[in-house]
Amino acid sequence: MENINNIIYQARFCLKSNWIQAVNILENALKTNPEAEEIYLELADIYFTKSAFKKTLEYYQKALKVNPNNSFSRFKIGNIYLELDEPKLAIYHYDKITEDYPEALYNKAIAYRGMQKHDEAIKTLKELINHPVKMINAYRYLVEILVMFGKTKEAFRYINDAAAVFGDVCLIHYLKGVVFFREKNFLSSYYEYTLAARDDTEYPHIHRVLSRLAIAIGMVPNAYKHLKDAIRLHKNDRSAVSELVELLLTNQIVSNKDELIEYFKDFDDNITDTAISFYDRLIKKGVK
Repeated sequence: MENINNIIYQARFCLKSNWIQAVNILENALKTNPEAEEIYLELADIYFTKSAFKKTLEYYQKALKVNPNNSFSRFKIGNIYLELDEPKLAIYHYDKITEDYPEALYNKAIAYRGMQKHDEAIKTLKELINHPVKMINAYRYLVEILVMFGKTKEAFRYINDAAAVFGDVCLIHYLKGVVFFREKNFLSSYYEYTLAARDDTEYPHIHRVLSRLAIAIGMVPNAYKHLKDAIRLHKNDRSAVSELVELLLTNQIVSNKDELIEYFKDFDDNITDTAISFYDRLIKKGVK
């Protein structure tokens, strides 16, 4: 075992500068250690970082042949099939896991949804929510599916359950915003999304949603602010720039290109150039 550990250590050292050399070290070691599960897992990890999913799958399967009861390998194989858009095969392997593995239940629900089997996804997520290990994203995923099918009352029950477990976190307000939006209660949705926006990194498009809600409830000046926040926080969000330019034109805040440039003076040149590009397109379309 010590020899295997040394080989893996050597491969990890080489990995910093030459991943192919690291692979060669491990593959050569397999010639004399064909039952070394750790080496197969190490190779799978390397190929996964390179997004070489078929090779990753090959080595996890070889590891599983050595140790058929390894839930970790089985879980990883399921994940790779999920990545390869093979949800049936993913579920097959998740179901083969004999240990208590809540993460597998969550990914199984994702696989079911990918197959449009929403009832099975809901059932799996409810099973996960009843698990002693609480995963907040299980509540999020379940609520989003329930809302998609108009089951807003049931969605609210699970939001309240989540709040009892996790407290006043931003996700609770985000989910309430989603439900209120579905019910067309735009004022309440705006309020909840505003609270959720405390965590901008978790909800990168929330300021664009807030902008649309602000317009819906007659708070157009707030809509400008939210789109500016979206642009400042996520400089690659071209949609926010487009929406802001269109809003400025339709509400006659700017009437020509010079006024547009002046409006965007606090942003960098790339954003200003993007705004000008959208402005020209909208003018050609007759948006004023």
